[in-house]
Amino acid sequence: MLEAAAGLDSVELRGLVLRSREALGALPWLVEVITPFLRQVGESWTDGSLCVRHEHLATGVVQASLHAALLKLTGPPGPPEVLCATLPGEQHGLGMLMAGLVMAGHGFQVRILGPDLPTEELLEAITTTQAPIVALSVSLAGGGVEADRQIRELERQLPAGAALMVGGAGARSVRRGVRGVIYLESLMELEAWARERTGKAIRE
Repeated sequence: MLEAAAGLDSVELRGLVLRSREALGALPWLVEVITPFLRQVGESWTDGSLCVRHEHLATGVVQASLHAALLKLTGPPGPPEVLCATLPGEQHGLGMLMAGLVMAGHGFQVRILGPDLPTEELLEAITTTQAPIVALSVSLAGGGVEADRQIRELERQLPAGAALMVGGAGARSVRRGVRGVIYLESLMELEAWARERTGKAIRE
């Protein structure tokens, strides 16, 4: 996959991504293929072996594949149960899509609100939809004291009964985290949480 990205061969990369999805199923695909691939792309960009054009192509193919997988798992029309977003200033949205895919695989009605969402917009969406769960993805680059401040402020303004879930490489790390927030350190932890909540195995 990395070779296809380095060669700017989006057709080959898309085929590799889709075939691995079909062969493995949703969760192993995310954990064993997509996450390591994205890590490789990031490391290769850092050491100079890949450039911005390669990174953009790779993430674009992965993003399209995640959206397609989410559409396949979309259930019958109903009110959203999970709103997925990232904090203001957070441009990395692939973790948000992966979390949404895991939740949708367990039967949750998921709505993807996208990256870099202003807090007031997210709060308005929560009020409008009355979704009981808000899931935020925080990248390693986006984590830190400011992210904690934004999470704390959002948690303070949540309607009664709504739960705030935060995951991603920058979600907490060695920091204490914000009281009242559900922190999930990995997709495996998210899957376990969703399985316990629904009593169902993930759909493929």
